[in-house]
Amino acid sequence: MAVIKIYDFPVANLSLNEAVNKVIKLIEERRKAHIITINPEMIYAALNNPDLKQLILNADLILPDGVGIVLAGKIKGQSFKERVPGIELVEGVIRKKNNLKVYLIGAKPGVAEKAAIKLLEFNNTVEIVGIENGYFTNDEEKIEQIIKGNPELVLVGMGFPRQEIFIRNLLTKSPEPMVAVGIGGSFDVWAGVTKRAPKFMQKAGLEWLWRLIQEPWRYKRMMVLPKFALKVLVDYKLRGRKDW
Repeated sequence: MAVIKIYDFPVANLSLNEAVNKVIKLIEERRKAHIITINPEMIYAALNNPDLKQLILNADLILPDGVGIVLAGKIKGQSFKERVPGIELVEGVIRKKNNLKVYLIGAKPGVAEKAAIKLLEFNNTVEIVGIENGYFTNDEEKIEQIIKGNPELVLVGMGFPRQEIFIRNLLTKSPEPMVAVGIGGSFDVWAGVTKRAPKFMQKAGLEWLWRLIQEPWRYKRMMVLPKFALKVLVDYKLRGRKDW
């Protein structure tokens, strides 16, 4: 599988359809796998935190979610086939894989239940083996609940880095194979709590702007995007396209 390294992180160069097929293959092969759909905010945080960096590097599959990651590849002269947004990745897997056992954990109380209804609309053969909101303090208890549910696919919507830390602990403790994906705010979209950007904004790579308009309080987090872009440009000019 071809990868493009963005600051040491091996990001898979797969189309959305290829990524969907890859995840389904991991499920069918009964593999334990942690999948991260990465964006500039995650990389920027990890560059300043060795523990977060190692957490990401330990993932079994890293996919290019944020438009900033795709642009970084272009600057290096190594273009990604396309963005692979986490929400579209999961929807593709749900639609294509019948009789899939899915566990949902994350978001505010009541949201994951509504999200589950939407997943069943995508594919009514899906078996929802567990639903839990993200407002809990005992990770060990929730991990045990998930393991008892024996899911094939675990969707964790707690935001970075909490969801990635939770997934790593889950996979470490689980005696059974399962594929786990951190999906951020996807539950809110499926539940109708928030709306995704219009298609033209998605294609133009402006989903970040749509989220900022919808949730102005995110502006501090959004400041990472220009910082990341500037860092990429400076490093490209100073260090050369193959050194980072």
